[in-house]
Amino acid sequence: SGVRLCLASDAMNVAPFTPFARLWYAVSGQTLDPAVPGVPADQRLSRSQALRASTANCAWNLDQEGRVGSIEPGNHADLIVLNDDYFKVPTEEIRNLRSLLTVVGGRVVFVDGEFARLGD
Repeated sequence: SGVRLCLASDAMNVAPFTPFARLWYAVSGQTLDPAVPGVPADQRLSRSQALRASTANCAWNLDQEGRVGSIEPGNHADLIVLNDDYFKVPTEEIRNLRSLLTVVGGRVVFVDGEFARLGD
């Protein structure tokens, strides 16, 4: 349809879901409450679609396209290294992914696990 979905929330005080919980929901269609119906299979996003809706599409919605939202020359260098491969983990595990290394503005701001030595 051409609509650029931004998979995010400005309601952090109401629903502080992690980015990976949002990705899990969009891909799996499941909810955290088993009594609440999920998203029908034909309306769920692929992993690529969900990731794009959380990055590049949000940049477009914020009028920041070409500055943030994708890893390419000239864009801000904020990125994370995950504890597992988002594209390969079982769908149920997407919500449990976590960052082992977080870089913001070219500076390391969080380290864990095998990257802990970079925190010094």
